[in-house]
Formats: sequence, structure tokens, C-alpha cells
Amino acid sequence: MTAPADYDDMSKPLFSFLTLVSSHEKYEAMVNSFRSVGFEDPACRFHAIDNTHGNIADGYSALHLLREELDGRYIIFVHDDVEATEDTLDQLVELLQELEQADPRWQIAGNAGFTSLANGKFAFKAHINDPHGEYRLESQTQVESLDENFLVLKNGLRPSADLSGFHLFATDMCILARISGGTAYVIPFLVQHKSAGGTSDALYECLEAFEEKYTGLGLSDTLRAPSTIIFLGKHRNIKRFFFERRSRFERFIDRRKKQIRRKLAS
Repeated sequence: MTAPADYDDMSKPLFSFLTLVSSHEKYEAMVNSFRSVGFEDPACRFHAIDNTHGNIADGYSALHLLREELDGRYIIFVHDDVEATEDTLDQLVELLQELEQADPRWQIAGNAGFTSLANGKFAFKAHINDPHGEYRLESQTQVESLDENFLVLKNGLRPSADLSGFHLFATDMCILARISGGTAYVIPFLVQHKSAGGTSDALYECLEAFEEKYTGLGLSDTLRAPSTIIFLGKHRNIKRFFFERRSRFERFIDRRKKQIRRKLAS
């Protein structure tokens, strides 16, 4: 392992892994895949919270529950349905060194997220293989939200203690990092995510609590998280109404354009 030049405390791991386990079989496959590309002792330690017989912890509480055990310089929060591919520990170390040189304020990095554009739309940035496709980036890209399947945190960053659930905690940490002057990035470290994700009532419960918390703190913004759109501010429901109306209109225009092109081509 090529450790960072300023990392001289080898009594602690460089990376502390944390996973919420829903399947022992998937978790074992995940750990073995990362070990096969160099994520081994003493550089790495794997920590798991067993949720197979009921949820002991969720995405928000897990990082607080194991605060003392997670003593690595970086914390890797990873789903049990993620597997490493060809990218190695040394490659991740190199990527983080490059990121540190480019932006020492970074606090959290992942493999999929969104950033806002000047026209009010959002750009999806990703470097991942998943059921939706294969996405690639050439270099690190700053974002405002992140997916939770694979996250690298500077140790010290934690999600909100007053939120709960399995959704939006990565975007929560992106906001907390931004409030403290930090930044969030998508980095080109490739893994395979075997789940396509999806929506549920639990997502919308998390969304409602999320919007209420940050609206109550005075934030006013519109963010695109990988799983949903977040509206903050006292007029958030009005903003949601007009955003959805515009989105429906744009989808209608796109369909009409496709119909016209098909007619012209026939």
C-alpha cells in the first residue's frame, strides 16, 4: 500500500469500512471483493451492523453508533450489495491525494450525485456500474448530493443526529459539509452496485423530515438527490408544484419532437 506521505500513525487503519448488513451472503461477497483488490489489514478494518433480524441502526444512526470503533483516517460507508471491480486500494489512495491537493476542503466523496446548472436543471455525475448502466468520469467532480451506495468520508463528518431512515443521509452530509465550509465530490473509483434502487413510502417520510429540518434552519434551495428532488424554504410546496408542472411540459415537448422526427423519417 502507498500510504499518504503525511499519514504516520499506522497503529490505526487508513480506511474503516462500515456496512449495514441485510444479507450475510452479500456482505461476505462485498468484503471478499474489496480484500481481493488490496483492502486488507492493517490498512483496513471492516465493521458491520447486523440488520438481518431487525434494524439495529439506519443510515443516520450507524455512524454515531460506532463512533469509537471507526478510527480510520477515512470512513468508507458501503452497501452490502456493492462489490469492488478492478480498482485497487492504491488507486483510491491516489485519487484521494489528488482530491486533497485540488481541494483540501473536501469532506465527502462518492460515485454518483447531482450538481445544479445555471438553467435550473441538474447534471448527473457518476462513475459506477449498476443495473441502469455504466457511467464514467475522467476526474473528480464537485456535486451537491451523493448516492449512499459507496461513500468515503473524512473521519469527523457525521450525518444529522435528529434525522433517521435509510435515505438522503449522504445528501445530508453534503449539506453539513457545505455549511461548515466543506465540499462534496464524485470520484472515478469504480465499483459494481447490484441494486437498481427505487422509491418507497420510507423515502418520502425521510424527504418530509429532511425538508422540514433544513427549512426550519433557514435554508432555501432546490437540490436533486439521486433518489428524489428536495425543495427547501417556506414556499417549498409552491416550488414543487411549478417544478413538476414545468417537468411535465418538457416531457410533453420531448414526446412531440420524437413523434415529428418519426413522421419526417417515414
